[in-house]
Order: sequence, then structure tokens, then C-alpha cells
Amino acid sequence: MRAPNRTKYNVKKDKTNRTYGDIVFDSELEKRYFVEVVLPGVQSGEIVSYELQHKYILQPAYVTKDGKKIREIAYYSDFELYMADGSHITVDVKGMLKPIDTLKHKILLHKYPELDFRLIGYSKVDGGWVPHSVIQEGRKKRKKLKEKMDV
Repeated sequence: MRAPNRTKYNVKKDKTNRTYGDIVFDSELEKRYFVEVVLPGVQSGEIVSYELQHKYILQPAYVTKDGKKIREIAYYSDFELYMADGSHITVDVKGMLKPIDTLKHKILLHKYPELDFRLIGYSKVDGGWVPHSVIQEGRKKRKKLKEKMDV
């Protein structure tokens, strides 16, 4: 059971720590990425523009044979970055991946193969803002090393 002051995604209901200006982010990590990566990129000219929470339809809504309405399945990116070199990067910032995240990312990449999709996380040990795969590999290596030390 979750704490009463948190949402179902374990995010504090108090929005103070995840607000920048008039933007309320879904997490403190998203806000931090915006402040540490997106804004400096815009200021330097590397990022021409950005969009928050872009909606991608993974499966449209439909009605079953017996008339039951099934809602669409959508994925919302954290950031759409439009770069000075003309490229477009879709970014999702995650602390820990849940199974639904992995599933939605697989469907997203299948349905929209043209996307330059980047799953990003932050790990001081693994080098700061890095692809989530780097963090996962680092965790595996540290776990194996710890297991060897415990034997």
C-alpha cells in the first residue's frame, strides 16, 4: 500500500520539488534533466526547440464485437528535442524501469521505427546522464563484484 502523500507512481503529491517556473514535471528527475540538459542546450543553440509530453498512439481505441469500448493505449514522451543539425530526438527519463515501461518502449519502437528514441537515466557512478542501458550494465557488474566479495 502506498503512502497517503504519494501518487500511484510513488511521486510526492507536493509539486514544489518538481516544478520549474510554471512547468510541473512528472518527476524530480525529469525536472533535473530539463534544467541540466535541455535548458543549457537551448541556451547554447544546440537545441532549437523542445516539446514536453508528446503523445504517441500505440493502439487506437476500438469497440469489440459485443459493443465494449476499449480505450487507446498511448505513450507520452518526456521530451521531444529538435536539434540545430535538423535531427529530432525523443527522450524518456527514468529512474527505475517498470515492466510496463519496457513493454511500451518496445511497442513505440515497433510502431515508430523512424524515432531517434533515447531512454535516459542519471547515475553519478556511471557517468551522469547516460543511456539507461549503461546504468543497468553498471548495476549488474557491481552486483557481480559484490557477490564475489561476499563469497
